[in-house]
Amino acid sequence: MNLVNLAEVAAGYRKGEAAIEGIDLALAKGDFLGLIGPNGCGKSTLIRTIAGVVPQYSGEIRIGGENLSRMKRRDLARYIAVVPQETIPSIAFEVRQLVMMGRYPHLGRMKAPGIEDQRLVDVALEQTAATQFIGRRIDELSGGERQRVFIARALAQNPQVLLLDEPTNHLDINYQVEVFDLLYKLNHDRGLAIICATHDLNYAAEYCKRVALMDKGRIRALGPASEVYNAEVLAEVYGVGIRVEAGQRVIPLSRRMEGERL
Repeated sequence: MNLVNLAEVAAGYRKGEAAIEGIDLALAKGDFLGLIGPNGCGKSTLIRTIAGVVPQYSGEIRIGGENLSRMKRRDLARYIAVVPQETIPSIAFEVRQLVMMGRYPHLGRMKAPGIEDQRLVDVALEQTAATQFIGRRIDELSGGERQRVFIARALAQNPQVLLLDEPTNHLDINYQVEVFDLLYKLNHDRGLAIICATHDLNYAAEYCKRVALMDKGRIRALGPASEVYNAEVLAEVYGVGIRVEAGQRVIPLSRRMEGERL
């Protein structure tokens, strides 16, 4: 059974105005799907729709076989964890306190975290190499360090599916590689199913088993990067000249250089 199934899904922020439509998508255990496409193509909307944040107008979304529209928020949070775009909480929580928030969907009302909750938080911090940040406030950390903590919070939920919305946005190259290496390890070693929206086509090709190219709210192509990365299609979607090397390495072509060649 697939963990996530979308059939002919349309969703949007304003009633009657679909930001994404005609979405067919399936995610199984161990999948690592990269969502690619230009700004405004619907990547973030699709992630938020699966997370139950953006209203679904039509079609069907099933999470673990259950219709999303009938799931309670707590039950959904036990199944799916979301890492939003890099942000700093309005309250400067201590790192372990922030990661412990990932256990809240599993706690009863007014119930304090138990020994197993503490253990899972420790495991999440260890898996993300964030144990070293215990005792520090989240606003004291660099962008890459914060992302590791947010991923740790998501892992503390003990989810079957992890959704990430541009997790390396605004990060230096070393942190970008660090985050994707971590996601690869979680997917490869734990079989965690992952959907990750990213602007970096080369990281998507390197780390993701499949990529979904989105264009104007629809999935234009879906499959391994070697099949999806067609220079003509990418150039049409992104509006810039593209060269594809070795079947999956994408190089945008400078308009200035194109002009000089004419």
